[in-house]
Amino acid sequence: MKNGVMPDISTESRAELAMKLDQVGMSEIEMPVILKVAGELPFRIPAKISAFVSLDEPQAKGIHMSRLYLSLKEILGSETLSLKTTKHILQKFIKDQKGLSERAYLKVSFELPIERKALKSDQIGWRQYPVFLEGQLTGEKLAINMGVQIAYSSTCPCSTALAKQLIVDEFQNDFKDREIIKNLEIKEWLKQKALLATPHAQRSYADIKVKLDINAIAPDFVEVIDLVEEELKTVVQAAVKREDEQEFARLNGENNMFCEDACRKIKKALNSDQRFLDYKIVVSHQESLHPHNAVSGAVKGIEGGFQF
Repeated sequence: MKNGVMPDISTESRAELAMKLDQVGMSEIEMPVILKVAGELPFRIPAKISAFVSLDEPQAKGIHMSRLYLSLKEILGSETLSLKTTKHILQKFIKDQKGLSERAYLKVSFELPIERKALKSDQIGWRQYPVFLEGQLTGEKLAINMGVQIAYSSTCPCSTALAKQLIVDEFQNDFKDREIIKNLEIKEWLKQKALLATPHAQRSYADIKVKLDINAIAPDFVEVIDLVEEELKTVVQAAVKREDEQEFARLNGENNMFCEDACRKIKKALNSDQRFLDYKIVVSHQESLHPHNAVSGAVKGIEGGFQF
């Protein structure tokens, strides 16, 4: 330290290799954010944040990395997380680099707690949904994406058909010499052998990213989650009683689906909302039959949009 001034290598040194870099910054930053959910007071929730800028001055040794953290701390400590706040942060990222950067990126990830009512009973339980808000600013061009992960149950249509065949074959074999079968006999048979074979089902996940129309009133996370869950029908439950579990079994029976079916259902739901300029869907069925997963994906298919 000379004359009480500490050295600043990032500004006082020049890069040995003069090159631009696309992204420099930090990931997994631990910081709370302020959320506002409809009908509730604002609350803080822990988040993990990625903050990056481009390094467009080829000879600069590095960016002012600590300024990214300080900007996050200042803005997220006082503003509710929103599209407006995201834009504010990205603009400050670029401004604070004082000519070093032309592009900024931000991703805020956390688990959103939501109260969910049971299917039939009056029970209410908590679910936690992994979500994120992501933004990129290049000059005056702003793009903001929202992401959610939804857990649901998927019962295999192929397995269901095979299980039904076994039951039908067993029924025909047991009553092959009977022309008339009494209702009581059928009832007793069903009690004993209706579950002779059961289709396999598994917990499944849909990871969804949507590009938002920044000129429209943006949906909140709960709106996106509700839209997809209403289409899938078989989302996992929190607090349940027997009538809820029975209803869950009925819904699974009525909504058998391959991963392709689930992906198409979600695509249909997202196509119904014009505020989603683009989307990317990845559906993963955590197979109970196999040690691997069945996966399906889709994008909206617009020019220059999301891709696989």
